[in-house]
Amino acid sequence: MIAKLGMLGLTILSSWLACLELPALFQLAVLAYQGVIQLAVPQFLGIFWRRGNKYGAIAGMVAGFAVAVTLELAFPGYLPWAYELTSGAVALVVNLTIYVAAAYVVPQTREERSRVDGLFDLIEAKRAIQFGPLDTAPQTT
Repeated sequence: MIAKLGMLGLTILSSWLACLELPALFQLAVLAYQGVIQLAVPQFLGIFWRRGNKYGAIAGMVAGFAVAVTLELAFPGYLPWAYELTSGAVALVVNLTIYVAAAYVVPQTREERSRVDGLFDLIEAKRAIQFGPLDTAPQTT
């Protein structure tokens, strides 16, 4: 029953969206993109930085999306006061700030630290097998 009601809701929403004029659809697509790029902060920093946590990732993405939507609705297209950047780019700064702040404010549990270290160690071991160990000594020829 819940699935049927969910599909009914999606069908009604899709019907409404399909009847919008082209500029409104374009604006909706831009707004969706401004929100989707908020995934970049936890995704890219999570690959290279061990310190991030789920609280910073979730809070940063939610705040970044809210800022992006608010700015896009207030200033469609670009932000004249932000060197003509898009709302998503400005929201990325908010997202990044929250992500980094949470990494330092919210301590990782021992289990979480062990899990993250294990993931990074696994990647390093696979990289070493494929390319050889990292040589940090300066090369002389």
